[in-house]
Amino acid sequence: MAVRPKKELTFAKCLEMGLQKHIEVITKVAEKAAKEFSIEQQLDKMEQEWKPIRFEVLPYKQTGTYIIKASEDISQMLDDHIVATQSMSFSPFKKAFEERIASWENKLKITQEVLDEWLACQRSWL
Repeated sequence: MAVRPKKELTFAKCLEMGLQKHIEVITKVAEKAAKEFSIEQQLDKMEQEWKPIRFEVLPYKQTGTYIIKASEDISQMLDDHIVATQSMSFSPFKKAFEERIASWENKLKITQEVLDEWLACQRSWL
């Protein structure tokens, strides 16, 4: 949700409205919003980091078949993102993003399972 401050809302106007009487509530809301924003940014960052990722498929000798090139960087990023996503799922500030967190974690786990199976199968016939 984008919040756009209005030019008419000045500090003096806030004082006129008596907002200083509600500073504790305002502070709690602001802190919660900041934590939720942090979760949203982390999810956005992880999704952006995956956009340029390509799994490299190489021809295998003269067999007419292909193998996937195992990348330690991809495996490490996958592990890191799974841990980060699982950590988010335990956050008391996750409510606004529960579905997105669960969906992202599911995508990461499926990717990990497919990659693990593919590499295990590949190792068995190389």
